[in-house]
Amino acid sequence: MKNVVLIFVVVFFFSFKGYHPLKMTFSKMSIADNYVYLKTNFFADDLCAQIEKKYRLKQADFSTLHSNGTLVLQNYLKEHLVIYQNDKSITFDIENVFYSEKNSILTVETKSHNMIDSLTSFSLKNTIFQEVFSSQTNSVHFKTNNKRHTLSKKQIIYNE
Repeated sequence: MKNVVLIFVVVFFFSFKGYHPLKMTFSKMSIADNYVYLKTNFFADDLCAQIEKKYRLKQADFSTLHSNGTLVLQNYLKEHLVIYQNDKSITFDIENVFYSEKNSILTVETKSHNMIDSLTSFSLKNTIFQEVFSSQTNSVHFKTNNKRHTLSKKQIIYNE
């Protein structure tokens, strides 16, 4: 009985503190008009804590595209979210940010800065938070030929 009460108290405490053991991002990738689009969901607490620490912000604000958190996240993504194709590096530009799931998830919509050659394979480097969390997983979901795929590697090769 004591174990059940202890488990209940621990779960109850962590649920109010916003604690979650998962260290991950989920992205949905699509290609349209030779641009790559990524819609990435971050745990807001992880993102805010890391951005505030790395860029010495008092409080990271993601309310607009020009807020301090969004601007420094754009710089961070230039290092950690990159397409490689034909000996070129292509970064992503943030197009939209918004909170969902009772402000626990920040969704960041990005578009590749340059067009890709849709007839040539490319790789996607996704090392978000991997310098901070050893268990970090960054899953990318996409469809090809009406089949769904999920990849969770640091370097993802895409070949339609």
